[in-house]
Amino acid sequence: MIGFNVPPVVGTENKYVKQAIKNHKICGDGEFTKKCSKWMENKFNAKEILLTTSCSSALEMTALLADIKPGDEVIMPAFTFVSTANAFVLRGAKIVFVDIRPDTMNIDENLIEDAITKKTKAIVPVHYAGVACEMDKILEIAKKYNLLVIEDAAQGVMAKYKDKYLGTIGDIGCYSFHETKNYSSGEGGAVVFRDDRYTEMAEIIREKGTNRSKFFRGQVDKYTWVECGSSYLPSDINAAYLWAELEQADKINNNRLATWNYYNESLKILEDKGYIERQYVPKECEHNAHMYYIKTKDLAERTALIKYLKAMDIQAVFHYVPLHTAPAGIKYGRFNGEDKYTTKESDRLLRLPMYYNLKQVDAEKVVKAVKDFYLKIAIIGANDFQNPLILKAKSLGYETHVFAWQDGSIGEKTADYFYPISIVEKDEILEKCKEIGIDAIATIASDLATLTVNYVAEKLGLPGNSLECTKKSTNKYEMRKAFKEAGVATPGFEIVSSPEDIEKLSDMEYPLIVKPTDRSGSRAITKIYKKEELEEAISKAIENSFEKKAIVEEYIEGNEFSAEGITYNGEHKFLTITRKATTGAPHFIETGHIEPAGLSKDMEEKIYNELTKALTALQITNSATHSEFKITPNGDVRIIEIGARMGGDCIGSDLVQISTGYDFIKMVIDVAMGNKPSFEKVTEPKIAVIRFIFNKKDLEDFERVKKEAPELIYFVSKIEDISSHKVVDSSSRFGFYILACENKEKIRWLLNEDEQY
Repeated sequence: MIGFNVPPVVGTENKYVKQAIKNHKICGDGEFTKKCSKWMENKFNAKEILLTTSCSSALEMTALLADIKPGDEVIMPAFTFVSTANAFVLRGAKIVFVDIRPDTMNIDENLIEDAITKKTKAIVPVHYAGVACEMDKILEIAKKYNLLVIEDAAQGVMAKYKDKYLGTIGDIGCYSFHETKNYSSGEGGAVVFRDDRYTEMAEIIREKGTNRSKFFRGQVDKYTWVECGSSYLPSDINAAYLWAELEQADKINNNRLATWNYYNESLKILEDKGYIERQYVPKECEHNAHMYYIKTKDLAERTALIKYLKAMDIQAVFHYVPLHTAPAGIKYGRFNGEDKYTTKESDRLLRLPMYYNLKQVDAEKVVKAVKDFYLKIAIIGANDFQNPLILKAKSLGYETHVFAWQDGSIGEKTADYFYPISIVEKDEILEKCKEIGIDAIATIASDLATLTVNYVAEKLGLPGNSLECTKKSTNKYEMRKAFKEAGVATPGFEIVSSPEDIEKLSDMEYPLIVKPTDRSGSRAITKIYKKEELEEAISKAIENSFEKKAIVEEYIEGNEFSAEGITYNGEHKFLTITRKATTGAPHFIETGHIEPAGLSKDMEEKIYNELTKALTALQITNSATHSEFKITPNGDVRIIEIGARMGGDCIGSDLVQISTGYDFIKMVIDVAMGNKPSFEKVTEPKIAVIRFIFNKKDLEDFERVKKEAPELIYFVSKIEDISSHKVVDSSSRFGFYILACENKEKIRWLLNEDEQY
């Protein structure tokens, strides 16, 4: 869990606490109490600063110093901690609450004057989040009506207003050194004086109403009770702890500011899209990164976001319940004017984790989680192979908008929003995505869907591959041309648009492979051995092609594999290699896959080097990659084709994570969102196998697995009646099952596999 707050620790705290104990002076006003006070007086250019047991006690001291009496009125915002009000209520004052500015969450300086009556004694501006109130205007009003200005700078240590440190601008200021503050003594505070009007009386009040401090300075020969007071002195042990932080105050400040700036820059995209409002800092203010907050649309959204972040192991919290709405606030105070912003804005405010030495990786996790909650993703396709993408996007907090022909596919039910628009209707989908305001668009395992994904992405300026890349990676003829131009080893090939084009194939060596230029899933693929078979094979391929063209290429001998990878900003990363099993000639329909493929490291390196060259030739920049290739009998790598997408047949959606531990689907979403994918393993890698059902024997094998090793079964699809139709391509297989096991040999034994695996 990334906590909301961690008290600061710089490493010298134990040393100084031990020294305080060694000094035999652990009560107030010891060595470290004096060091802290003197350091702050010099740093902040204050007349005097007195440490107290807490900021609450510091405020109580100011109420005594201000001579607050029953019937007096004190003006402050309702959006503050209870101590701000309690200090004056304890003296019998009536609290007059004033509305806040929605930009800084500070008291609205323009509403203060209207709240002043003959009973008003003081104005208490609260510098929320270490961002200063508009002090010039407040001081001007105070001077006009002869009122005290008491700064609640609990959150403002090291922050400035027009080059003046907060707490030193009004008549009296108050700091907090609670464990949630930038500098901590566990519990602690301080009273700050810009001049010496109140310093003598402050010492007396702080010392239980005695002139004890004068006695120790030798100014009086004995001390006595001279005024109402209390014990507001902190232990020197607390001060010793605080001294460690003050010694490194700039280091702590810079560290917190770095985190604040990272949050602010990273979340700008959400504000630009109108999802949130970021924390605002006026140009005349120099804040101290006490907190980083965002504002959600409303209370319901904030509640949902807090819940979501908690599920992501991130603690984010709201802040004050406005005091004027609380029972004690109603009893001891009144709200002057209209509550236009105080309640509404407090309901929207959410604080993100912020503390000294917050790890960058944790800050990145926070940002990612907040983005995930808000962003909308369009998904092209709704069938069983696309559904894992829908479910993963939803689990990450994304709002899913799914486009597909309405045919009862599972994605219609699992999507947040479903649109019955065919995946080939690019312009219609584009217009709908504009209307929705999507932040990303993605698909898995479909070349046809990829065409639409990249078209919409390019038109909307979203991460994806270019239209030129799309042409090369979805059209087998364009792909071969790109390979040839880039020096990637490729077989002889020709494009044909009718059986009459056979004559231009006369120089090609048999056997040949004939397939549509623009289809996947083993559709209309035929291996032929002689010229007489060409016409039928070409006619079949053209019939199944969207552009009514076929590619004829020389057949490559060897075992078939695929490599699964992810490309982000043009950098190619390979995750694993899949060993493939097919029906063989003439149609090469895939019967199963296994990961990892069990190749040597040298062979893997050889494969990846060749594939990197090929991916670059296709201009793939942002997507998953599925690269099919063969290893020839003499050990050469020959690329068959490459898809700028995940591999189908559950390779990308299931097998990769089983075999590598990587969340491949999340990687696809990350890249679509413009985020660098994470290569952190989320599961323990196993051997992954998928088998497809073609016939009665396949069903018998499956029944044997269920009986002898059911614990290996990872997933089973719906299995159709094997007598219902003939299997002609990958879409007409009768079902499949996936196995996961630590032992490859056991899987081989169970499946009685031949050398294809």
